[in-house]
Amino acid sequence: MIFLNEKDYQKVFKLKNISIIYEFYSNPQNEIQGIENLRNGSLYLIISALLFIVGDFIIFTVLGAIVVYIISFVFVFLAYSRLRAGFGILQSNGKNTGLGRTGATLLLVGMILDVIGAILLLVFVGIAFLAIGAIIVIIGEILVGIGLYNTGNAYNDGLLKIGGILVAIIVTAFIGYILAYVSLGGILDKLKSGSFVPSPTYSQPGTQYPGTQPTFSQPSNIYQIGTGNLKANGEAYVAIYSPTPIQIVSAEIVGTSMISSSITPNLLSPGSNNVTINFGTITGLLPNNTYTIKLTLANGQTIDTIVAYQP
Repeated sequence: MIFLNEKDYQKVFKLKNISIIYEFYSNPQNEIQGIENLRNGSLYLIISALLFIVGDFIIFTVLGAIVVYIISFVFVFLAYSRLRAGFGILQSNGKNTGLGRTGATLLLVGMILDVIGAILLLVFVGIAFLAIGAIIVIIGEILVGIGLYNTGNAYNDGLLKIGGILVAIIVTAFIGYILAYVSLGGILDKLKSGSFVPSPTYSQPGTQYPGTQPTFSQPSNIYQIGTGNLKANGEAYVAIYSPTPIQIVSAEIVGTSMISSSITPNLLSPGSNNVTINFGTITGLLPNNTYTIKLTLANGQTIDTIVAYQP
């Protein structure tokens, strides 16, 4: 059985041959990018809605209104693209945002159908495109709202959950996106400062840990962030958090004879560190399986990190 400090972002327990992995979050830089995409998408939708209001009630010339509407549609397209990308990044980092990504995709499809329908409105087929597009947009909006709610749940943010609910209601979507924009900004600040402490999410892994024997780690304030990657060229990439500067002396893949030939950087700085470990030639490892890399620090302390072998 593996025991890691309660502050670790990943805890692994083996019970009755079932491995339950507690993955708190993966690469923080990826998460920051995902949150930024969601926030930008929300902002673009707010701007688009304001432009529609300007086109309807302030601009009185037909040509001026058309120009404003076109600009507004561009913002809508950018918004849905950002939302889709943001949900996708967070999903790849273990967050339950798959429905949000699907919803953003449907919104893009629905918007395209609505544009085609508007162009063909002079013939009967245009009405059909508009109707189908409207239905798809409604479904997509609901799913995006669910995605925002799940994002708020993943980051313990009540305001974002409320924003997601309002987006899913559709008629209150404008207010929902404003709340989402504000709350995502707060989450972004916490991620960048390293002050965010995530709540656990649970997943059932499809692979075991071949070649890895159970180990015991002593309590530590130094821990791995998420799950790392090990490539066929012998390079492993792991994110390590350290409260103070400390040197990594060596690294080894547990259960094998592979020892690191170089570690960059080998001196951890306070905060998050993206560490590259070179093991040289990789032999005897199974693709798409996970392995433990044990880091030995200058003070004699060891840190176990989990990596997925993806040649």
